[in-house]
Amino acid sequence: AESDVSGGGAPLVPAAIDTRGWVYRGHLAALAVLPISGLVWFNFATAMKVNGIVGAVFIPLLAIALLYLCGRAKLIGAGRQNSLLTNGLLILTLLFFLVAGGWQIAESLGISRSALAPGFCDNRTLARAG
Repeated sequence: AESDVSGGGAPLVPAAIDTRGWVYRGHLAALAVLPISGLVWFNFATAMKVNGIVGAVFIPLLAIALLYLCGRAKLIGAGRQNSLLTNGLLILTLLFFLVAGGWQIAESLGISRSALAPGFCDNRTLARAG
């Protein structure tokens, strides 16, 4: 039998789910009704913008949470922390989103990318390379 994360204690037993209860049925009704009601309140373009913003915020926040939670032996147990490779990839993910977000903010303020990083990603550099 499987045991809990702490390594000791009682074996895990799946909880019984009451499929006739109001909580379960209410959740099913919400899953069916809420997306449809969104069509009335939002148009498709707004829904896609919200989806993009939420996705762009979710990935870096997930990386931060994984760096913090999975990097502490005190929280998850000795020997279960992230490897150096995993930590490096999570940090690269954060840096990517930081740079991409910074470029988007600068672009919305009217600042060109070449002003932020001269010689990087400007047309003159691309013309010389090609």
